[in-house]
Amino acid sequence: MPDENEQYIAQLVSKLPDFATTKPCPDHFWELMEVNAGRVRQDMTTLTYLEEKLPVLGPLGLQLLANWIGIDLAQTIDPEEEVALVAEHFLSQAGQIPYQMILLLTEFLYRRQTVPIETISQVLLDADIFKLIFDYDTDDWTKRFCYTLFVFLQKYDNLRLLLLFENGERVGYARCTLTPIAEHGGREMSDEDVQRVEAKIKAGVDLAQVTSEHVDGVLEEYESSHDGRRSRCFGVIDEPDGTKLVFILREWREAFVRQVDDVLFADEAELIVLRLKHKGIKLEEHGNSTVSRPIAAAIIGVLMAEKNVQYLKDTKVTARNKLDDLLNKHMMADVDDQIRLQELYLFNSEVDQAPLLILRCGKKETLTKPIVDLRKRGIDLLAHLDDIRHIKIAFVINYGKRLEKSYIFKVFFKSQKSGDFFLPYSVANVPTRIRGEFEQHLWSKYHVRVIPGT
Repeated sequence: MPDENEQYIAQLVSKLPDFATTKPCPDHFWELMEVNAGRVRQDMTTLTYLEEKLPVLGPLGLQLLANWIGIDLAQTIDPEEEVALVAEHFLSQAGQIPYQMILLLTEFLYRRQTVPIETISQVLLDADIFKLIFDYDTDDWTKRFCYTLFVFLQKYDNLRLLLLFENGERVGYARCTLTPIAEHGGREMSDEDVQRVEAKIKAGVDLAQVTSEHVDGVLEEYESSHDGRRSRCFGVIDEPDGTKLVFILREWREAFVRQVDDVLFADEAELIVLRLKHKGIKLEEHGNSTVSRPIAAAIIGVLMAEKNVQYLKDTKVTARNKLDDLLNKHMMADVDDQIRLQELYLFNSEVDQAPLLILRCGKKETLTKPIVDLRKRGIDLLAHLDDIRHIKIAFVINYGKRLEKSYIFKVFFKSQKSGDFFLPYSVANVPTRIRGEFEQHLWSKYHVRVIPGT
C-alpha cells in the first residue's frame, strides 16, 4: 500500500470509534433499508459469500476496514489475497455484532450510486469528515463506502435519509408550476379571487414548515376525502439549494410473490417523490400524477391557507428555428464537446420501405458522420422535425482525473399548433444536478428548452 494511501487511511481511522463498540440495529430497521438481516447473518458463515461481498467496499475501502479492525495486510500485494485474508477473518468472527453490521452495510450499498450518496452526505456529515473523503482521489466504490460508514456511525437512522435521497435521484420527474384553480365546483372564480390566489402564489411559503408531521396531517385529510387508502410520509430532506424533498408511501394495489410451495399476498405501496422548490411555486414530482400533484398542492395550500391552487405540468416550448439550428447547424458540425447525438427515431423517413427508422450508435460515438453521409446520397433524415419521435443526446461531463462520463437523455419531439416544439425528456439513474446542468447547457447556448417528463 503506497505511503500516501497509508496516511489517508490512518486519517480516516482516527475519526472512527473503536470497531468493537459498533452497536446493533433492529432487524426492522434493516428491512426498511431493503436489507434482509436474517439472510445476511446466515450467508456470512460461508467464505464464498464473504469473498463475493467484501470487494463492494472498494480497494481502499477494504484496506480501511482491515486497518480499523486490526488485520495486517502489510505483507500482501495481490488484491485478491487481501480479500481472502479479510474474508477469513470475518468468517472466524461471524457471530460478532460489529462484523455483522459491516456486512449489512455492504448489502445496503449493493447497486447504490456514488454521486447521490456523496451529495446527501455533504448535508449529513460534519464538514471536516466530508472534506477528508471528498478531496482524496480514490475510486468511487471506496468513497461510497466511506460516506455511508460515517453517516451510519454518526447516527444510524440517517441511513434512511441516505436511502431516500439515493432513490429520489434514480427516478424521473415531471415539472409543474403552482397555479390558481379558476373553476371550483362547476363555478368560475371571480377575477378578484383569481388575483388574490395569484398574489399568494407569488409570495410563496416558507418550505421550512414542510415537515413529516405536516405532510402526515395533509395525507390524513386527503385520504379521508378520497378512497381511504393508507399513506404516510416516509421522510423529508432539505437539499443544499433550499429544495424540500418529500417521500410518501401510499397503498397502491394487492401484490403477490410466488414461492416454491406457496404464494404470499401483501398490499404493495407506491413511492411518491415530491421536490418542492422556489417557495413551493415549482414542483418536480414522481408518481401517479392524479394523486401526487393534488397531494403536493394540498401540502402547500394548507401553509398558504388557500385551497384553490393546483400544480399544472410545465408546457414551455422551444422555437422551431432554435431546435433546427441545434440539430442541423451545431450538432452536425460537432462544435460542442459536451453533447453528442446518439439516437434518432423517425416516424417517417425517406428511406425506401423503412418509414419507421431508428438510427443509433455507441455511447462514445456520434451519429454526425452517418447522417452527413446519407445527406450526400440524397437522404436528409433531419429535414423534417415533425417526423422525429425522439432523439438521444449524450451529455458529457469531464471529471478530470476520474475521466469523462456520458449521461444519456431521451428527448421527445412534440410539435405544437404554433409550429414550435414541446421537448420533454426522460432519463434514468442520472443525478438531479447533472439533469439541471444539461437543461442549462441547452438553454444558455442554444435557447432550446428541455423539460423533465414524458
